[in-house]
Amino acid sequence: MPNANQTMPWSKPQPQANQNPNSYSGQKRKANAAPTTGPMLPPTTHKGKSSLHPPQRQTESIMTDGSMDNLSQDSESDEESVKGRTVVENEIENPNASGETPKPSVQLPISDTDIQRAKLLAYPPVPPNPVHLYKERFLEFGYTALVDLVRAKSDEMGHPFFSGENQFDENLSHAHAWRFHGAELLESIPRCLLVALLDDTLSNSERADDVHRYFESSHPWYKRQSEEFAPLIYCRMFVDASGNSPSAGQLRDIILCMRQYVSGDPSFDEQNAEIDNLSRSNTSQEEIRRGLHHHLNEKKQRVLEVHTFCHALETYLDEKYPTSQNQDSPIAAKLKYIGFSAGPPEGQRAHDRGDTNFLAALFNDIGRYLFQEPSKEGHSSIKVPTFSFSQYIVAYLVDEVECHLGEEIFARACNAYYTSGLGFNIAPAGLNVAGADLGDSKHSKALELWNQCQEFRDRQTFYGEQMCQENFKNFPVYLRWMKTDGRVDGKPRNNFNNCIDKIIKEKVNDYHDEIEDMERRMKEYKELHEREVEELIAAKRG
Repeated sequence: MPNANQTMPWSKPQPQANQNPNSYSGQKRKANAAPTTGPMLPPTTHKGKSSLHPPQRQTESIMTDGSMDNLSQDSESDEESVKGRTVVENEIENPNASGETPKPSVQLPISDTDIQRAKLLAYPPVPPNPVHLYKERFLEFGYTALVDLVRAKSDEMGHPFFSGENQFDENLSHAHAWRFHGAELLESIPRCLLVALLDDTLSNSERADDVHRYFESSHPWYKRQSEEFAPLIYCRMFVDASGNSPSAGQLRDIILCMRQYVSGDPSFDEQNAEIDNLSRSNTSQEEIRRGLHHHLNEKKQRVLEVHTFCHALETYLDEKYPTSQNQDSPIAAKLKYIGFSAGPPEGQRAHDRGDTNFLAALFNDIGRYLFQEPSKEGHSSIKVPTFSFSQYIVAYLVDEVECHLGEEIFARACNAYYTSGLGFNIAPAGLNVAGADLGDSKHSKALELWNQCQEFRDRQTFYGEQMCQENFKNFPVYLRWMKTDGRVDGKPRNNFNNCIDKIIKEKVNDYHDEIEDMERRMKEYKELHEREVEELIAAKRG
């Protein structure tokens, strides 16, 4: 972790000693946050009628490419000397009358000081931050416990949801909102799928059919994404045809090539042009020499993010797979990207171009450049990439609050942030969910679309079973653990003891209300189906 007194590249003003500088904003959460004792109770109104107002989108700090545009800004000067050359940030000059070549906004190499600053952001999942911490908490205590852990880490890392100056609905910082919406979202996912996602076995081909059947084209879970409005969370994993990650040795080769890509060393111009042209066809060595790398888009910020990612991944490999051990077996962890979409996720080509995330696109192109194998389609002379991104739909959402919180819950629990070295997410998750905002639709139409989302969830038999398991088994155990061994949102446990019995009673009572509501809706579905059958029979007889 960075030193608490270290001024981070994006921190203005300097964070205080009790703040985590390895954060997005360096700002403390609101002092008047809602009470955090107990889980948010089950809903008493239809989830489609969420009261969340569409938040104001951030336009200055978050860029369309998913990056934080102030990450690499130097508050001291607009110019800095980089190994004898002058860099002017965020400025592209036009050719003048004499035909001078326009200057790129960033020239390579960047300074050693900048590289060291970028490395300070690395936060790989190594002790005391184990890679499967979230899975272990879930298996021991259930959904609410997992949500609490994710929320605590998100707050610690300075996610804008908890910033005192954030422009988002304040509910997004409250523990009640997280426990209510987060736990219900996780309960709506097949348990086997959630466990496989958390332990990085989701893509493995040897997994039992209880997981992979959800991704067959005929399964309702897979088909749901093609509906008119189906807000969802997807996960893209960088794996081979068997669903395995690259080996430690292969990942070290990719790290080396990524560093060469941003090195500014002219001996790698040809190699870097070839990498660029795997996803486009017009990058020349001259353009590389001028710093016009396709994946960098003339942004020094991206160079810093590459160095942060490489350092985090290398630190993880050194801890888990030291060079003194075998480097040829696939690592257990999966490198991944978590995304939100209001409909079918962006196509493979959009991801490859970097339209969604430049870091994943660069990593993919370097993987294609380094590792190829003969095609298995009967054309042995044709080489195909050994690794590529496989995509999985992991959750469907039923209101706008879930859209915001859901992406952050999965990105955090899956170690999908680039600072971990095991993920490619750069911008704070959950901020850009514009597709979930139905403000342009008529109220009745918007309500109908959200109701359809809820109806799909209600039809999943495992949803009710997992809700029951959470309310009557997992949650009481979690409460007892918090009473005896744990802490709640940083508060001493004696502040929590008096309300435990009340929380259990209220949660159980509200759960029964929810069951009655679900039974009523199921009865309506049954009656509607019976009427449709009768009408169909009558029509055939007529």
